Amino acid sequence: VNYSRKLKSVKSIIENLGCHHADIVLFKEGYEEWVVYNKEEAVIKAVIDRLNNEGYEVKLLKTYPVESWEDSIMQISLKEAINSLSAKQKYIFKIAYSMGYYDAKRKVSLDHIADQLNISKPAVWRHLHRLEEKIMKAVSELI
Repeated sequence: VNYSRKLKSVKSIIENLGCHHADIVLFKEGYEEWVVYNKEEAVIKAVIDRLNNEGYEVKLLKTYPVESWEDSIMQISLKEAINSLSAKQKYIFKIAYSMGYYDAKRKVSLDHIADQLNISKPAVWRHLHRLEEKIMKAVSELI
């Protein structure tokens, strides 16, 4: 799709049809991945149809049922926070979590994680601290 020839932006089409969207757009395998929210499935279908009619190549990847608008706001906020994490932060978190670092009774120390990853203890702490800061900021805005 040649986006330079488009008269309307994806964002304006989504908003004009009464939908909300996540602020962060993911880029995967040469495509933009938008997270769009509306209570009515027909409205989401209308957005897809309109974008396709405007010349964008659009397909629905997944749908997530939510009980309320508040639930969807939470999902948007948390997904955006997770998407803002670096690949290294995600990797170190997964290792730390799987080793029991976040268990109620911590099973492993930062030293042990650092040894496992072959990086310094301060580096592990920095990555986890920044990750926790991003996630907790998103959570604090939802409470």
